Amino acid sequence: MNVSKVLNLVLLLVILILLVRYNMRVDNKLTQSQNSISSVDSERYLEVDGGVDRELDGGVDREENNEIQSEEENRIFREENIENGKDFIKIINQRRSVKHFTDKKVSKECLESLVKAGMSAPSVFNLQSWMFIIVNDREILNELGTKVSGLEVLSKSQSAILVCGDMDKTIDGDVSNVYWLEDCSAASENILLTAEAFGLGAVWMNVYPEDIKLKLVREVLNIPNNLIPLNIIPIGYSQGVDKVKNKFKLENIHWNKWEKK
Repeated sequence: MNVSKVLNLVLLLVILILLVRYNMRVDNKLTQSQNSISSVDSERYLEVDGGVDRELDGGVDREENNEIQSEEENRIFREENIENGKDFIKIINQRRSVKHFTDKKVSKECLESLVKAGMSAPSVFNLQSWMFIIVNDREILNELGTKVSGLEVLSKSQSAILVCGDMDKTIDGDVSNVYWLEDCSAASENILLTAEAFGLGAVWMNVYPEDIKLKLVREVLNIPNNLIPLNIIPIGYSQGVDKVKNKFKLENIHWNKWEKK
């Protein structure tokens, strides 16, 4: 082989080696570029768009993510409220006046929870012109049930809550201020509904405005003059005798104005 052919072969080999090295460098740069892009996409950074800083995460607008999350939370909240509302309506519709009780006692904690619900009622000018007397003494319940006509059911219940208007909390401190009637009535309804929710039986037994009842209840429970008993609510576990009454009547509803039907 002559010298000319050897040189040509060497030159060709050098060119091949350079081409291989060049391709390897190009491949490395492409790999580094891809890794850099991937790293940027996975990092969190701020992008100014229309003068508003928006935080990005994984290449996705975080502001948009927050909106989606907020919408989902609102949807779940609405659904939970709807379900809670259905349960509450069920309690209202199932409430009944219970006058037949078992011998099972109602706990002190439960009775306090009922009164707490009563104090959560709306109140005119937030006067909270109420006072509550919880009775769970068997002898006192029997005395009320035997002495006061119309309150015989107290002899069968395991407890009771007396709802009183406190004249010291009214605007003019006088019985002529009837706001206490509204406050105590709202509180009484809360107690009745909460009792139903707790699986208890209860019934509204009026005391006011009957003078004889007022006098006897005052005597038995040692009630001062500034308190006026509105009602007493016997509370206990129902025997299941008393049934729900459907009181809905379409004729009692008028739209916008009263019209004779």
